[in-house]
Formats: sequence, structure tokens, C-alpha cells
Amino acid sequence: MAENKIPVLTEVYKPKKSSKNNQPASAPLEVTPEFIAKVIAQVKPRLEAEITDFALDELRSEIKKAREELISSTKDYIDRSKADLKTELPNMYQESVKLAQVNLQEKFADLHVDASAAQGGNGRSWASAFNNLQDALAVADSGMEIWVTQGVYYPDVGGGQINNSRLASFNLKNGVSVYGGFDGTETELIQRNHEINVTILSGDLNQDDVNSDGNNILEVRSDLRG
Repeated sequence: MAENKIPVLTEVYKPKKSSKNNQPASAPLEVTPEFIAKVIAQVKPRLEAEITDFALDELRSEIKKAREELISSTKDYIDRSKADLKTELPNMYQESVKLAQVNLQEKFADLHVDASAAQGGNGRSWASAFNNLQDALAVADSGMEIWVTQGVYYPDVGGGQINNSRLASFNLKNGVSVYGGFDGTETELIQRNHEINVTILSGDLNQDDVNSDGNNILEVRSDLRG
């Protein structure tokens, strides 16, 4: 705060000096209520102004200090965030790639069906193959392939079908491919042999048609029973 800005009493009352002819000085100062009011009227505005200026200077200083601290802490946070991202982004990318690969494998994996397999398989491999085609069709999604071993498969078995129901049928799904001709050891589609490993989808629900040649194929109408 600037010094010597508050008026002293002499600014209100200035006694006159003696004249050269040694005339008597002015009368002594009388401190009256009116005089006090006059002093206050002159001093108060200047004092208030000085206090206001001082408070504003302090406030500006605090604002400047807070601003500098905010800028510093924000810069530190940004620097730390950049460092974290630089470290974590490659890891996040790798995890995303792995997750995408797993999802693709789950979505486009081959399903396996083997008529001789045990009950309760999930179809993900030959060792855990479904033992009927309907179970595989029930869980297949677009893009999947269903590999089926040699044997005879009936539409009324598995997949919530009713045994011997004449309403049962194999309903294929869009985007799902069904391949026969496997012996249950293949790992690639090209390895199948549909001439040796014959896969038959049969409508003989009662399984009582005449099959004298053992090929499970109805050659003549007279072989039809059920």
C-alpha cells in the first residue's frame, strides 16, 4: 500500500503563521463534533480506496497463484496420461486383437457330427462331436461349417425334435454349410471323401424300410414300409 496517502490533521486545520509585525497567532484548535465529522468526511473515502486497492491486489495475487497451480497440475496430468496411453495402448490393442480372434473362432468354427459319438458333445471337435445333425443345426450361426461323418442321420433325432414325428425335417440356416463324407479324423475340408464315407440324411423315421443292400437308400417303392 502506498504511504502518506491518508491526510493528516494539518490538512484539515492549518493554523496561520505569525505575521512579520508579530501579530498574535490564530486561536487554538477546538476539537468539536463538527470538526471530527469534517475529518472523517475527508479521511474515510481515501482510506476505503486504499483498503479496496490493497484487497484487490491480494485477490489478484491469489488468482494468479491459483491459475499457475492449475496450469501446472493440468500439465502434469496430461503428461502422465500421455505416458500411460503410450504404455497401455499397445496392450489394449493386443487384447482387442486376441478378443476379436476368439470371437471369430467361436463364430466361424467348424461343428462336428458323428453318428457313433457319445451323447452330450458340444460339436467343437471330433472328440466331442454331436451324435446327430439336428443338434448341430440348432446351435450353428451364419458362417459356420458343419462336418458330418459317414452314417445315417434322421430328422426326428436331436434338436428338440419329436421321435417318429412326420413333421420333422432338416431345416438348413442361411450362411451355414453342411458337408458329409468324413471319417472323423480330418482337419481340413479337402481331406473328406464322400464316395468312401457316405453320409445319408434319411426320412425313414421308423427305420423299418427294406435295406437289403445295406446302403440305406430306397431304390424301389416296394421297399418303403413306414
